[in-house]
Amino acid sequence: MRIPIILVALLVITTTSACRKDSRVTQPSSPGPIQTSTPVDSTILIPAAAAGDIVKVKQLLSEGAEVNVRGASDSTPLMEAAYGNHLEVARLLLDKGANITLKKIDGETAVSFAQNKNHKEISELLNQVDQLITASGKGDLQPVQDLIDKGASINGRGEGGRTALTEAAYGGHVEIVKLLLDRDADVTARKDDGATALSISQGAANQRITAMLIEKGAKVESLEERKAKSANESH
Repeated sequence: MRIPIILVALLVITTTSACRKDSRVTQPSSPGPIQTSTPVDSTILIPAAAAGDIVKVKQLLSEGAEVNVRGASDSTPLMEAAYGNHLEVARLLLDKGANITLKKIDGETAVSFAQNKNHKEISELLNQVDQLITASGKGDLQPVQDLIDKGASINGRGEGGRTALTEAAYGGHVEIVKLLLDRDADVTARKDDGATALSISQGAANQRITAMLIEKGAKVESLEERKAKSANESH
């Protein structure tokens, strides 16, 4: 039986197309560019604070900039904000753990800049930090309450990196610790020696304060871990 020429041609074309289709090899898609995170340059925070650029300061802090970074002559962002009378920038820096006692090479501090420039609001803001830390350490509940109600920065730091929370934990003042935690005190704040409110309360075997801190998210650390984290924060 003879097969029509047209049918034969169609069979050849169909077979050839199928072979070509099957012979195509799917090439793996090339991976996109590898995303790498670049550590933020914390020193940029100093000129941003000096300029009173609160938007830039917020951005840098959210990206992980070190709030107590040192610049030329050991200046800090808080010193620059105090010198320039940038109240809201100073408040933001304190809320993020800025230290009011750090000194430049010439001995100037954020406090002395604010006082010498007669920047009364910033002077009061900085003094409140010191007063709050002292009152928390002494266990003076009412002054602590009053200072917080006036807008004192709970997370501002004093000598040796102390905070109101670390001092209250050291003194075993349960009600003050509770008050500070209710106002969102930073449970991760670390003194210059690496101690946190939690490590202090654990060392004093104060189970009530320890439980309160852990409930708020404080993490138990070994001595080696505390020392390593303290060293990283100081650089």
